[in-house]
Amino acid sequence: MSLVSGSVGEQLVIPGFADYMDWNAALAGAFFSSQRSGQLVYLDKDDAAFEAAYTSLGFESETDAVSSLATAVCNKLCWYQTGRSAFAEYDMLTKRWVYERNVARAQKKPVKAPPHIALLMMLSIAAERMQSSPSGKPAGDGSYYVQLERALNVPSKESKRLRGSFMESSEAYWEALSVWLEDYAGTRGLPSAYQGCCVLPIKNR
Repeated sequence: MSLVSGSVGEQLVIPGFADYMDWNAALAGAFFSSQRSGQLVYLDKDDAAFEAAYTSLGFESETDAVSSLATAVCNKLCWYQTGRSAFAEYDMLTKRWVYERNVARAQKKPVKAPPHIALLMMLSIAAERMQSSPSGKPAGDGSYYVQLERALNVPSKESKRLRGSFMESSEAYWEALSVWLEDYAGTRGLPSAYQGCCVLPIKNR
């Protein structure tokens, strides 16, 4: 399939497309397996786990895989005309996961992986690109957002909304991942990043 261009907010189609939840499941299985027990886990595209994830989805190259991942992440962003915050869909996934986690814990059942792993992988890739910038200039928030917006092909007119939504919501996504790993007492790995607080309440800690 070829790239289909359209107006902002339309679905993009690229060769070897995998949807967001396919990516999330593949990355969760590759990065947070029993082989990572007791180890700090970093979402890093240079990790062999990333290759294992994308090959499981049928991709043969890292370049194609990152393009597909970026498209899948971007397809869940909400643009200006929707009247919703840029990360509204991810916020809804967070609320649903928190509810399902609390039910699972109450019933003493396994807790499913949070639905943020694919998004967090993309955020990590943007950070890697910022750090590898050849400019030699100090890396600040502005340069990170530039890399993130480039990676996701975010239109310039959506930049302010994306950045505001990122600041409001991203801590909750990292916190959900940390809480999930804590639920498994480190047997799927240890969280490598903690944020100050969770935007959405996660009970039964």
